[in-house]
Amino acid sequence: MNTLTIFVLVIAMCVGLNEAGCAHNRVEIHNQLGPGEYLEISCGGPTRTVMHTLQFNDPPLVITFHDVGWPHITKWKCQLMHGFNLATYYDVQVYRSVSAIKKCGQFRSWIAKPDGIWFTRDHRKPAGKALDWKKR
Repeated sequence: MNTLTIFVLVIAMCVGLNEAGCAHNRVEIHNQLGPGEYLEISCGGPTRTVMHTLQFNDPPLVITFHDVGWPHITKWKCQLMHGFNLATYYDVQVYRSVSAIKKCGQFRSWIAKPDGIWFTRDHRKPAGKALDWKKR
């Protein structure tokens, strides 16, 4: 019985320490569409939904979260819309964990521009064009 108690205590400490040191993952969405252009954002993840309207050059929408972990894969999907009647849009998977192993401190930046949606995983490097807008 003593061995079982020690085993459970060690496992609990390992899990607790692992969670304590894990930095939040971060997704940013920026509006660089141009003056007077609004970006409508609707995002869903494993634990919550986020809806937001972002004006041109506003501070970015920031979504922070921890990966769900085994046996699930964390996914965040967003619909980005703008223009007359929000006819210009794209459904973007803004974050997906590579495996069921939890990742810490991951960064994704999505930038809405008139010519498409730009993306980077490293805030020190410039974003590159990733997607073209769709029309309804």
